[in-house]
Amino acid sequence: MHSIFYHVKSAKSRFSQAENSWDEERDARLSDDDRSTKGLLTEKIIDRSHGRRHSPNWLTISSLTANLILSITCIALATRPQKDPSLGVYSPVNHLVEYHIANVSTGFMTKTPYMGFPTDETDKLWEDLYQFGDSFISEDEAKQLAYPTVHEMGTKNYLVELEVFHQLHCLNDIRKAFYPERYPGKWPFKEDGVTINRNSLQFLHWEHCIDILRGTLMCNADVSPISWRLNVPVGRVLAPQLETTHTCRNFTKIVEWAREHEAEGLRQELTDEERKAFLADPPFDQSPWEDQSGFWQAFPGNPFFKQWREGWNETAEGREFWEKWRMEQKMKAEMKAEAEGKEENEMEFVDEASGHTH
Repeated sequence: MHSIFYHVKSAKSRFSQAENSWDEERDARLSDDDRSTKGLLTEKIIDRSHGRRHSPNWLTISSLTANLILSITCIALATRPQKDPSLGVYSPVNHLVEYHIANVSTGFMTKTPYMGFPTDETDKLWEDLYQFGDSFISEDEAKQLAYPTVHEMGTKNYLVELEVFHQLHCLNDIRKAFYPERYPGKWPFKEDGVTINRNSLQFLHWEHCIDILRGTLMCNADVSPISWRLNVPVGRVLAPQLETTHTCRNFTKIVEWAREHEAEGLRQELTDEERKAFLADPPFDQSPWEDQSGFWQAFPGNPFFKQWREGWNETAEGREFWEKWRMEQKMKAEMKAEAEGKEENEMEFVDEASGHTH
């Protein structure tokens, strides 16, 4: 092994000597002009290398500048308050909205204070949820609303109601419909005292409430995931665990604002003089936001409905309307008589089968 290293080292030494000898011989063959040219080129190369070292590199400067701008932008975006897309429509309480994580009870096995057969205590709990529903705001706040609003008579306060309180009121009214023993006057019946009058104002209100809650649920579209589990010890099936975690708004802060801005003693009904003065110079168009023509029977004599306008019945439109209306009433009466006849026949059949006769 030692001899191998010796021969390698000797070969390397002889190669270096040969290389030096070749360089000396090449330099000897160079003329004086060649040497001067070589020296000049060397000086230029050295000068250029010195120039590159001391002059700024534009690529480096551009890169540093871009990095600096990017860093400043990132810091600005990180420190800027994030806008909540769900607050895109102006509300006087937008600035109070806060979020927290909470579990919402299922209400199946563990009952909440809002559940069970109604008592004075549960009724108060429900009513306390929306008792500050009617609120006043300033004129500047009113100007920012998506839809204009009126001011309270005799004041400079403008009227609003936060949607959450309207929805809770609707939900409470639907709750009461499940307990006719507690609220006997809620269910509207026809003259027979048995058939539900689904054309009554109360029933229309329930339908409105159900649909407004449907629309709100779809609008908010809560995407909190509901996990599944084995519902031991009571069963052998996989079932959803309905008590799940939600991102909730701070309801207490919203209630506090409503309490501070409650329109106490609000008088909704106007006198005839106030109504005439208001309609003579309305702050904005007061036309109904929905088609109310179907309510003409509920407001006899009100000329807002064409059915009660003087001379309208003699027009071609009026005669056509009343003819159609009379035909519809006739069909309803025939259908009712047919249904009552079937019911009477069924009762006779049951009596005959049991050996009894009328």
